[in-house]
Amino acid sequence: MTEEGRYAMKKNCFLFSFFVFLLAACSQSGVKADVPNTPQAKAAQVLVEQYIHALTTYDFAPLDSLLSDDYVYTDYGRFVRPESKDNLILLLQEDMSTRSYKVEFPAYTVTSDGRFAVLQAIYSEKSPATGKWVSAPMYDVVEIKDGKIIAETMYYNKENYH
Repeated sequence: MTEEGRYAMKKNCFLFSFFVFLLAACSQSGVKADVPNTPQAKAAQVLVEQYIHALTTYDFAPLDSLLSDDYVYTDYGRFVRPESKDNLILLLQEDMSTRSYKVEFPAYTVTSDGRFAVLQAIYSEKSPATGKWVSAPMYDVVEIKDGKIIAETMYYNKENYH
């Protein structure tokens, strides 16, 4: 093969690799999303994708910025009482710094008005009894207003952890 032929082959290989990288970078999170084609739903989708990314990468700062100051959180697996943003922030900072949980989001749906998103998840943490990772299916209902998450309610069976 001539020098020109090798150069052309390298150039084509580089362009192909760059194209594949660009496609991968532009793809979504891999989470199956059911989002109506309305401006409100699409705006909510952006917020939900940021929320998922922050939780799965233990990135506290973006997560904090997604929550409204009046945010209310209810976790029917842990406390079964509403918590304020300040209380959740303390809990999340500890959980994220120790990486004492894992969460995967296979799918979510957004309402056409963009007000609610329901996220299907698998929540995992270390069992206090055994020290081993245990998992439970979870549903997370997120309420959105003015581009922020104003409320969140998680449903899962904490009993699976013992």
